[in-house]
Amino acid sequence: MKEKLTKLISSFLAVQIFRQIITASICKVFDVGLFYVFDSMSGRFETVWVQVLFATVLARIPSAVLNYFLNRKFVFASDADVASSMSKFMGVAAVQLFLSWFGTASISRLLGATGLLRTGVKLAVDVALFFVSYAVQKIWVFKDKGE
Repeated sequence: MKEKLTKLISSFLAVQIFRQIITASICKVFDVGLFYVFDSMSGRFETVWVQVLFATVLARIPSAVLNYFLNRKFVFASDADVASSMSKFMGVAAVQLFLSWFGTASISRLLGATGLLRTGVKLAVDVALFFVSYAVQKIWVFKDKGE
């Protein structure tokens, strides 16, 4: 019985992680596309730090909203209160935004990256953040009331 339960839980988590990968991929394409557009408009700012911050913030806001709704229904099938779960999600998204900005700007500055290379750096940083974000969303943001 214990073995069957373990297999059932494992298969459920595998499906959930697969769904998270799908929604994260959709949102990441959206986010990185917007980042590239806004980064190409950021040349009027003097430093890499401000350029990347400008592009990251403007891209992340609509991407985070899309990601919240996809994760809430498709990944976690959550019935958590929207106001509560969205405020938690946006808190996580704000931390991710900061880490994405800081990581992307730091590495870009170190490499002298601009344009597509800077966008590639952002993608690599955000992939690393994906794994932490999934765990935080599962444990805290979309946690079922009964858990």
